[in-house]
Amino acid sequence: KVSGDVSEYFAVQSLRLKTKDLERRVDGDVSFEEGEIYLLFLHQSSIDYWQTKMLSYAIFIEKEQDNQQLLVPVLEGLNHFQYVRPDGQEVEPLRVFEKNALCSHLKEVVAGGSLWQHELAATDYDGTAFHSIEFRSPPTHCRYLSDPEPPAPRGSPPWPRWQDFENNIVLPVYYHEDGDVGCSSALGKVQGSIANLNANYGGINLSDAGTHSFATSDCAASGGAVGTEFTNWIVTNLGTTRALLVQFNDPCNEIGDLNNCSGVLAFGGTYWFSSTHTHDGIQWNNAAYGFVVTNNDFGTCYCNVGSSYDIVMDHELTHALCAGHIDPLVGNGGGTANMNPSCCNTIQPLDVQCLDYTYPLALPVELTHFTAEKESFSVALQWQTASEINNDYFLLERSVAGGTFEVVAKIAGAGNSQTEQNYQYIDREPGAGLNYYRLRQVDFDGGFEYSEVRSVRFEVQGEEISVFPNPLEDTWLNIRFSSPTDREVAMQLIDVNGVVLQQQEKMLEKGIHRLRFSLENYPAGVYWLRFYYGSHVYVKRVVRM
Repeated sequence: KVSGDVSEYFAVQSLRLKTKDLERRVDGDVSFEEGEIYLLFLHQSSIDYWQTKMLSYAIFIEKEQDNQQLLVPVLEGLNHFQYVRPDGQEVEPLRVFEKNALCSHLKEVVAGGSLWQHELAATDYDGTAFHSIEFRSPPTHCRYLSDPEPPAPRGSPPWPRWQDFENNIVLPVYYHEDGDVGCSSALGKVQGSIANLNANYGGINLSDAGTHSFATSDCAASGGAVGTEFTNWIVTNLGTTRALLVQFNDPCNEIGDLNNCSGVLAFGGTYWFSSTHTHDGIQWNNAAYGFVVTNNDFGTCYCNVGSSYDIVMDHELTHALCAGHIDPLVGNGGGTANMNPSCCNTIQPLDVQCLDYTYPLALPVELTHFTAEKESFSVALQWQTASEINNDYFLLERSVAGGTFEVVAKIAGAGNSQTEQNYQYIDREPGAGLNYYRLRQVDFDGGFEYSEVRSVRFEVQGEEISVFPNPLEDTWLNIRFSSPTDREVAMQLIDVNGVVLQQQEKMLEKGIHRLRFSLENYPAGVYWLRFYYGSHVYVKRVVRM
């Protein structure tokens, strides 16, 4: 609620600014999602505008967990740096609050009836557990084949991008059957460039599709090697819109001839449709009809000049992958890149950063869901994968009350699979309070990825006992005991004749505990478990099979 003379609707001002050719953005600035509910701390900057107190710091978004309405710090706020105050006091960390309790307490604080006490509304939840990995922004040195160039605000006109590399769909590369008249090894160089790009850019999948026959006779005044006749020829002869053609010796005379080997050596690019798809939270145009055209004397001039021909082919094929130029004056390493606007560099880390952003390497395991549900004294965990690549196993890890994550179980993966795989595990030893769960997916080579975190809360209201499995086919009999206080307990395992076979006495802290008796040396039959705690006695009949 905003106090003062304000209307029902008001504007919250950010620090973004765009005027003519200038644009301003500030790291950590406010960003809101339509339809969400937020708690903001504001100050009035003018009659019509309000600003947040500390950019995105201390902005809370409403979330629901375990049937509770919570206020969770937004991710941008959690990423702010925090400094020790001049008086030596550390900044209070951001917490997850119970919504109604926090709002009620804040009203008291604002009215002067109470001092701020976070413990009156704070919960044990971890704020980061409510946020999936934030969308990455394109690396600032990367450019694309359409405007505006990044970094650009979300909602800007799309950039082009090839779809479905992540779904193992190839982009076939064809090269003219006659080759380059000035370079007898031109076909081999294109083949080498296809292999080089695939090796350096892990998220693409170019295929060597062999030769094509688009020729001078297919050119037209309104068409050309990259015109209407070109696209119609691909559809008619190749039956697709997903293809990339390399054409040697400028078949339709669309490039000015070289003068003493100087001039435009080649160009590359792509068409794209008005239809779009989403990548990294941004709408991208769907690419189609890629092309590379080399000039008449390019082969004659550069075929045998070191690796110049190969480097130019890498460069132009990368343009056909929708990448633009990289400014040689920016970025790490002085801006050196294959995609510099002037020749000649082999593929560099800056190139890899751009292409790996645009076409990220397919994840070894595509996790479609991961859930944790409370069931009596246990937690039922389920997860599903849509596909798996080199997946050796999963480690299910648990953290109790924000402590260190520990391995609960190891579950074998499917190795390599393109079909749906379902997994489940019952955790019979959750702790008192909040239990956080995550998956660590481990590859055959030892590489691993973490899932998002799930949480389940166990409140211990009174003493509770369960015995399992019963009947018992295995060696160990398990006793789960939960107590709201520290408690001394005694346990006895007794046979049908009343003989005490085993006895244990333990001092247990408040919480949930799992205790065990081994029946390995006892025959099948009926036994009795007697459990003492305080003035209470619990007796359970146990059958060993």
